[in-house]
Amino acid sequence: MIPPAIRQGVKRGRKGSRRTDVKLSLQCQKEPAAPRHKITKILVQDSADLVPSFTGRRSSVRLVPS
Repeated sequence: MIPPAIRQGVKRGRKGSRRTDVKLSLQCQKEPAAPRHKITKILVQDSADLVPSFTGRRSSVRLVPS
């Protein structure tokens, strides 16, 4: 997926690597932004659904807020 020119720029080290790193990080941020947000949303909903059942069944177990 990464063009060979960018790969070489990153491997080369200091000379011009910073610019390609910024480009790569920007690409990475743009692509997985939506799915990551969906995943966190789903996780939050799941945990919200689970908490009442846990507290109802096991009152002795304390859920420590992270």
